[in-house]
Amino acid sequence: MQWLISNLEPETVNAPILTEELLQAGVMREVMDHLPWYKKTRQMDVILAGHLIHIIRSGFERSFVLREMIGLDIPQDVAERFLHVLEAKGCFRIGEPRYFYAPVQIVCSLTKGTVIQSCYGKKVVVSDTLAECLRFLRGAMLREDYQEALTEYLGKKEYAEQACQTLGHQGLLMSCDSTEASTSDYGALRWNLELTHQGEWLSEDAWEERLNFLEETFQGSYFQSRNYFFCTPIRLCGDLETILRADNAEYLWDLSFKLQRFAKQIPINLRAAHFSAYNRLQELRLQSPTLFGWGLTLDLRQHSDELIQDLLVQLKKEQFSHVVEVRLLLDHEWPANLELLNQYVRLELSSTGRLQIPPLEGMSPTLRHVIEQFSKPHCQREGCGAGLSLYIDSHGDIYSCSLEGGVPLGHIKDDARLIEQRRRSLRRSRTGACRFGVNPDGDSNKMWQWPAVATSRTRLQPDFACP
Repeated sequence: MQWLISNLEPETVNAPILTEELLQAGVMREVMDHLPWYKKTRQMDVILAGHLIHIIRSGFERSFVLREMIGLDIPQDVAERFLHVLEAKGCFRIGEPRYFYAPVQIVCSLTKGTVIQSCYGKKVVVSDTLAECLRFLRGAMLREDYQEALTEYLGKKEYAEQACQTLGHQGLLMSCDSTEASTSDYGALRWNLELTHQGEWLSEDAWEERLNFLEETFQGSYFQSRNYFFCTPIRLCGDLETILRADNAEYLWDLSFKLQRFAKQIPINLRAAHFSAYNRLQELRLQSPTLFGWGLTLDLRQHSDELIQDLLVQLKKEQFSHVVEVRLLLDHEWPANLELLNQYVRLELSSTGRLQIPPLEGMSPTLRHVIEQFSKPHCQREGCGAGLSLYIDSHGDIYSCSLEGGVPLGHIKDDARLIEQRRRSLRRSRTGACRFGVNPDGDSNKMWQWPAVATSRTRLQPDFACP
């Protein structure tokens, strides 16, 4: 078997191979020339590169990478040459890995076979035997130890090698030389901006400073400079009561013209302590442009039952014309009424602690889906969420996260390149806490879990979950 192992970050798991510098140098030209004519549209090189960087990663088996590229309408010979060019440029080597690990996220048993969802791929149906082979991988495991365990389970060394080959071809078995998480990325994926300052909307000058800074930041990235974003790049934050006191739909219309260059719809998440004024928020939402999607951020680290019950009263009392999006900020405890709340709103979970999730078997499918989304490694392309969702407060200070405990990175008046250097330094310093292969009671990021065996002590999220 041939495993792709990064030369740029040889000691890092799932490191990028198709780098931003290569993309800017035009490495995609030949691939674009051989695409079908109907795919040669504007920005297709950026869109295709956005798909390829998730396929061509350190840790994937070579045949899996080729098959995924062919699935994007890239001819096999062109895909082969493309990988050869990257190898010739010293971007990766073909080699035997030190560790194996399974990036499994979802497991569901069927009558015949098992459905498995990888963090980096599509859902795959495998035999129960192969699914059991993956269960041996509790985190990262030395290649020799894993193959020895499979040999003992399957009875023959040849069967163990065949199982590894089959799992590798399907992208369910990945490799690495070290359990360190990658620090490389393609820039911050999201900027969270505070809407108000000292009880008032941000001034025209304040927005001018922020937008100039963001444009300078986006120009430093191949994708953002081409107006291609992996997720919505901007999210607005604010206090619900403050926004309603400064109720001004005209302000939001002016703001929409400033921000429409960045995304189709920009979420506004308002922090709420109670919901007595939610009807006024409904009026503001209807008067504001459709560029904005309104949601609530509810801090449940204290008095969670009372706050959820207060929101449920409002939801049951009124017939809302839209689905309310609610982001819950949790600590350790699992709220009792979460199942009921999930029937009325679209939930998103964030946590600053080690949330104790109850067994998944008794939950509704919709709530299980919320937990599965919560359990994904943040920004799974890099494997670590540190410094990928930055926050600009009302004073213009920049932090690594909009949650409490964010690391200060500077001010919007600083040079954008300096902020980017500090952000990357932060990611390098955080990789020590982002390792594979630690048991469920250890102090580590939990990159995957088998829902069928989840217990009340199972943690499905990183120790510090950025939004």
